[in-house]
Amino acid sequence: MTQVARLYLSQPRIEGPIYLSADDLLFLQNRISAAEHQIMVLEKHVRETLTRELKKQAKKIEILLLKNILSPIRRVPVEILSLIFELACSSLHFPDNDLMRSTCVVSSVCVAWRNTAQATPRIWSKICLSRTKHPKAFTGSVDWIRGWLTRSRGHPLLVSLDVQRVDPLDEVPSFRFTQLVQHIVGFCHQTRWILFSGDAQVFLPLFRLPSASFPLLEGIYMNILPAQVLTHLFPNKVQTFLAAPKLRHLEVAESVDESLLKSLALPENELTNLVIRGQRLLSSRSLDLDILYRCKSLVNLTIHFHYGQKFQFAGFDESNRFVLPALRMLDITCHPVTGARRGVNLLRSLVAPHLEFLILRWRGQPYDQIAVDIGIFQSRSMAQVETFDFKNFSGTTVDQSGYLTGCLLAMLRTLPTIKVFKFGYGVYDADFLLREMTYYNKEPVLPNLKRFELAHAYPRGWDSSRETPTLHLTSMVLSRTVRTMLDERAPAILERVFLYGPQFKEDAERILLIAPGMYLRHYDSYQDHNQV
Repeated sequence: MTQVARLYLSQPRIEGPIYLSADDLLFLQNRISAAEHQIMVLEKHVRETLTRELKKQAKKIEILLLKNILSPIRRVPVEILSLIFELACSSLHFPDNDLMRSTCVVSSVCVAWRNTAQATPRIWSKICLSRTKHPKAFTGSVDWIRGWLTRSRGHPLLVSLDVQRVDPLDEVPSFRFTQLVQHIVGFCHQTRWILFSGDAQVFLPLFRLPSASFPLLEGIYMNILPAQVLTHLFPNKVQTFLAAPKLRHLEVAESVDESLLKSLALPENELTNLVIRGQRLLSSRSLDLDILYRCKSLVNLTIHFHYGQKFQFAGFDESNRFVLPALRMLDITCHPVTGARRGVNLLRSLVAPHLEFLILRWRGQPYDQIAVDIGIFQSRSMAQVETFDFKNFSGTTVDQSGYLTGCLLAMLRTLPTIKVFKFGYGVYDADFLLREMTYYNKEPVLPNLKRFELAHAYPRGWDSSRETPTLHLTSMVLSRTVRTMLDERAPAILERVFLYGPQFKEDAERILLIAPGMYLRHYDSYQDHNQV
């Protein structure tokens, strides 16, 4: 390399003319050729590296394919895989609003799974849509619902559609929901359960169907607002469900304007389960009595109305008694009766000779009146009530403990056939009640008791430091389990005992020490019991 060439190459920036000799030109040309050769060599190495990387990726794919072929799930017959999908998509671990999501997930894993999923009609037989939980389902076209339900291939359907507007910023047009309902009613012939809530106008395509449209329908849940729309549009009542031969379950959520029951023509004689919930102003007794008179096949009856001063309860007419000969379960709220025409709570108007399960939920009715209601009901029905549960019963002061306990004892003495009793004792004199349940050579309270549960039930604002003791718990349990001699007057053997609360630990240990074979379970809290 000449001095001139070296000088030029060492300069980062060349300004001015360049003067090169023949040797300089030859040298620079050789440098260019050498650099180009190196580029070619490097490019060859890059191509070889890329080729090796592609081969590596291909081998990885081959390995995945081989593992996929060897996977145990691949050897599972389609029928078994389909059954797995059914179990996964109907698992109780998923809430109803996630049932569709699980179906979409299993059908999106691979082509084989998608084909199997689409050939499994049962996983497409449930559709649960909520305006608040699935807002994207209502944007754009809703024609997808037809494809979803078509894949059910005639399998009985459960359809849940909640289009109540909760978010004021929700601007989904109502016609979109109506289109969805129109698609759904096209499958009315295979619908087994239908649950719908929202604006009455949205569901008009459903209410305008003829009476023989639901041959498989077994259950309905309705929460329609405003109910007056149906009364106005259907003066002869909605006939859609009248000729549903398998309809057995009806649940309605009453509103403040008018009763849904007033607008529905129903096969009352076929209903076995009736649930009425809501906050309707109960200023008229005739409507509820009217349907109860006709539902002679009811097995389960639930009537829940909200508690509050703004809600009135006119009660029932005691002189108009009605008989439900098949009723086995009654779950009602106990309200104070208001209005000029003094009515009574449901128990005083009802005769149910085969009632076995009685659940009362306190909504302000005086306790002594409830005890009287139970006594009157029992004197007319002579029912063999086996399970008695009372919820939300509470006092406002500690001084009420004796009064509440006395009322409770009056209820229990009226129902001597009770076999299952759960006692939340926070507001009661628990020890006094336990003493009355203890066998001392005379018949105790609840002589037929076989399952007993004891737990706390403190109302809001209750001073837990004033808790009454439970000194007679051990003696009560042992008096009903340990038999040293034949005694015809002795109560039934107590078969199962559940104690919820850390304060019962010593009692549980003491009882099991004396009666080691007894079925007794102790939990620190009721929540711990639910997690087992």
